[in-house]
Amino acid sequence: MTIARPKLHATLASRFVRSLVWACGPAALALAAGCGLGGTDPALGLTDASPGDGSTAPDASSDSATTSPDSGMTSPDSGVTAPDSATGSDGGCTADGGVCDASTCVPSCEGKVCGASDGCSGVCANGSCGTGLHCVAGVCECDAASCSGCCGSGVCASGTDPSACGAGGAACVACPQGDGCSGGSCACVSDCTGAVCGGSDGCGGVCLVGSCGVGQTCDNGACICDAASCPAGCCSAQQQCLAGDLVSACGANGAACAACGSNQSCVSGQCVTSTGCNSPEVTCGNACGNACCNAYGNSTPLGGTGTYTAGAICVRPVTITAAGTLEDIGIIGSTAGVDFVMGLYTSSTTGTPGDLVAQTAETLTTSGTLVLPTPATSVAAGSYWIAASFNGSDTVVESPTATVTAYCATIVFSPTLPAVFPASTAYTGREASWYVLVQ
Repeated sequence: MTIARPKLHATLASRFVRSLVWACGPAALALAAGCGLGGTDPALGLTDASPGDGSTAPDASSDSATTSPDSGMTSPDSGVTAPDSATGSDGGCTADGGVCDASTCVPSCEGKVCGASDGCSGVCANGSCGTGLHCVAGVCECDAASCSGCCGSGVCASGTDPSACGAGGAACVACPQGDGCSGGSCACVSDCTGAVCGGSDGCGGVCLVGSCGVGQTCDNGACICDAASCPAGCCSAQQQCLAGDLVSACGANGAACAACGSNQSCVSGQCVTSTGCNSPEVTCGNACGNACCNAYGNSTPLGGTGTYTAGAICVRPVTITAAGTLEDIGIIGSTAGVDFVMGLYTSSTTGTPGDLVAQTAETLTTSGTLVLPTPATSVAAGSYWIAASFNGSDTVVESPTATVTAYCATIVFSPTLPAVFPASTAYTGREASWYVLVQ
């Protein structure tokens, strides 16, 4: 006869569990449920019927029934029902991140954004928000605590744009047309683009920078002359930059122009007392004291003579190579005692004598060099004609051989020379010891 050991083991195990349930009541039921022993278990021969109802449990492995040795006993907790594992209940927890035990859901918000689900049917009261926002009771808010600019539509703006201007977390405002945003406040924006110095800035003020005249610079809204704007000349009382090479306005490096003394000349922007002139300069005449001038023409004796008669005005050509101020007209005479006048004429477009530039006063000829002052007159570099008109026959020094194109016109002698040189015919004359002094 063969013994079926597996059936015996199953029967014994089934009886052990039933005895444990009857003896321990609900605690044993809970333990059995936690261990997976609730409901039916074909391996152990358990059924959902109460073990204390006096019935017999069939042996799943045998066709004969085995009577429980404990039949007739009643479980003290027969009315307790163990949790039904088939329902899948986990104590109320959800599937979105909550931490659960057998009966409680624990919220979890670590690493979540503000207002996200906490895993237990609630929201995270704290969490990450966008730049300039912070989480308040589960809502991202913009206010002074989080935003240094301004707040608008739930966003923290920089607060520097005229369309959204503000600071300190206040509400953004739109500035009026044409205004700008500065420091979180709307304000008029000055515009000095292309303006002159001291012009309107469009906001009730003046442009502190801008354009000025030649030799000037803009200083706090005023055009001035200084060393930076007028390095090669001097500055007048009217803040104008002058050349600085005149005895009446002498200076350099943007210094104030100065008037030189009667016995001084302006040399390299400085008034100096003349003690002699370096060639090719010569000492100017009485008009400028002992200042030095450039002599244009023939300022030395040419070795010959020529005679001029009354009732005529004659000219000789001269070229001035540098602009300056006409101070004197000189002549070297051979006889003395004749009234005469000298002057300087321009050269016309045809090369003939043109308009009177300046003239000397009427005086008497002398034997030797005679320097006659003229009104200080600015002259440009170019071609000119030196004129002389005698009130009687007079001999002057000329070259014995060198000739030039010359003109003579018939006039009635007068201390005032014609404003325009009279019509005349060119002829070939000898070079004369006539010259002009230009400072």
